[in-house]
Amino acid sequence: MSLDPGLQVLRRSRPMLAPGDIFAWQHARRPGRFHFGRVVSTEANLTGIPEVHCILIYLYRAWSLDKHAIPDLRHDLLLLPPIGTNRLGWTRGYFETVARQPLTKADVLPQHCFTDGASFLDEHGRYLPGPVEPVGRYGLAGIGLIDELIGIAFD
Repeated sequence: MSLDPGLQVLRRSRPMLAPGDIFAWQHARRPGRFHFGRVVSTEANLTGIPEVHCILIYLYRAWSLDKHAIPDLRHDLLLLPPIGTNRLGWTRGYFETVARQPLTKADVLPQHCFTDGASFLDEHGRYLPGPVEPVGRYGLAGIGLIDELIGIAFD
């Protein structure tokens, strides 16, 4: 089972996600290639509700033919701006955690920035004076939206 037309099921899991987790994903438009993502935070707040946290992830352009041959995952190689999501990518099998490496300062953007269409906010819902690239969407992105955004990026 896969979302039509893009993300492919790799392996379902109920992971205890942590910052630094590296996960593989595949897309129908890039058959045979494993792309990668990284968990940056499990305490992001992109909902406006203080007690509702989400998982802040990066998705990279970098790919490999082997999900265990992890390429360089630098923040200047992002496929999309940072995304706030939930665990469904993992529990439904679209994201498969393949490694855990501690995050360094060089791995993380100096400033995260999201927009709700009217304002710019960081990953904790604090207002920023203006945009800081790359600008993501403020809010919780489900796996369907993530699939759509990847498809657009691959067009």
